[in-house]
Amino acid sequence: MTFHKSYLLRLLTVIIFGTLSSVIGVKAQPITELRVIGNSVPFYFNTMQQFQSGITLNDWTTIRIRFQITGKTAWQVVALAVDPSIEHQDGAHSIPLTNFTITINKSSITATNTVPSYTTPFTPTTTEIPLIWGAVTNTLQVVTVDFKISYSISLAGLGSLPDGRYYVPLKMELKEMP
Repeated sequence: MTFHKSYLLRLLTVIIFGTLSSVIGVKAQPITELRVIGNSVPFYFNTMQQFQSGITLNDWTTIRIRFQITGKTAWQVVALAVDPSIEHQDGAHSIPLTNFTITINKSSITATNTVPSYTTPFTPTTTEIPLIWGAVTNTLQVVTVDFKISYSISLAGLGSLPDGRYYVPLKMELKEMP
């Protein structure tokens, strides 16, 4: 008798779960992951050469995105500067964003159907700027994209500034395109 009750209970569980799955529409959750390695962009000015020539941080940031688009097939990674200037560690001095440029290393892009928005250096702003975008043909496909970013800063025309650490916080976000 116990065997029959146990068997009946299991069968009832399968029927109830199967019915709920059909009604609720249970499906796998989409994967969305944006990893930024080297997202802090510090510039240390402590030599005369750095003040005269500026500083370039080649391939400083590696961005890896891994996602699955459930609706639309086009995607983009956008970036913006959190502050309107590059701040000095003392908080009293700053460098305008116009002296700062970002370059996407086109040869570092690992996925097909992916295009950088800029192939030459550009200056970020406090509004979103697309860095890279692409499209997928299969919305169930998991897409992984890696790319590297370089940064440059110049002090030309700024006069005298204190040496030390200057930094700019950047925000990056993965979005579906309209």
